[in-house]
This record gives sequence, C-alpha cells and structure tokens, in this order.
Amino acid sequence: MTLRRTMMVLGALALVLPGVAWAQSQVDQSKSSAAADRRGIYDFAVVMPGMNVGGRIVIKGETGKLEGTIAPDLPGEEPLAFDTVAVNGPQIHLVFTTGQGAAAIDLTPAGDSLIGKISGAFSGDVSAKKVR
Repeated sequence: MTLRRTMMVLGALALVLPGVAWAQSQVDQSKSSAAADRRGIYDFAVVMPGMNVGGRIVIKGETGKLEGTIAPDLPGEEPLAFDTVAVNGPQIHLVFTTGQGAAAIDLTPAGDSLIGKISGAFSGDVSAKKVR
C-alpha cells in the first residue's frame, strides 16, 4: 500500500470510528434503560389449568445486577428470591426455586404491563401490572 493510500485509509477511519463509538454508547444506554424500565413492583396473575394464583413481583438493583422476589398470595407462602433476573432486549427472564422445583417466567413488555409464560415446576400464562 502506498503512503498516500495508507493516509487516506487512516483518515477515513478517523472519521468513522467516533461514529461507531457513539453508536455503541447509544446501544449501551438503551440496555441500561431497558433494565431500569423493568425495575419496580408488579402485581401478577398466573393462570394454570385448574388454578389461578396472584401475588407480587419485586425487581430492583443496578444494571447488570438485578434481583428481586416473587410472593404468591397463598396461605403460608413467603416471598422467594429470584435465582436469576436477566434482561435480554425487551424480554425479562426470572428463575426461582420452590418446594416443587425450579420455575422460570419469561415476560415481554405490553405498555406498563408484562405478559408471558411460566414453565418448569408450574405451567401457565402470566400477566403482571406495574404498580410502582
């Protein structure tokens, strides 16, 4: 490569790289916003064959370190800590362990609510409305 061509390539890179860095920072901010948008207190309902269960989900923490609890409205049930709280784009993945085994809830935003499915120890449809 000639010196002139090398200088042209380096000049083009100097013009392009700041734009790439800016775009990456926007993606990182978007991910932070997505995680922050999921924090809060939700009243949930699970519809399973022959049974409906309500309760409360709490999601808190910092970006990349979200945590929380799920508390079903069932006699004698205490809140359970989530083993995993993961945000992947707009989806949120919650994993917790009960006396019946591990369960996972996968939710997608729908306005100020979340909708999705529970699987594992339980199976059904989940909806959650943000209350705070």
